Amino acid sequence: MEVLGPSDVAEILDLIGRTRPGPYLPRTIEMGTYLGFRVDGELEAAPPPVSG
Repeated sequence: MEVLGPSDVAEILDLIGRTRPGPYLPRTIEMGTYLGFRVDGELEAAPPPVSG
């Protein structure tokens, strides 16, 4: 698991496009800390933001 940031937005948007979980826009990353799971270097899951 890793923390995702602005440099990951393109991959996050690609994942959202493939899975269609709900709205996610380029600046959504600014709403909190997102964690992601990668398999062979490819983003496979990005749960909702971690509240803190």
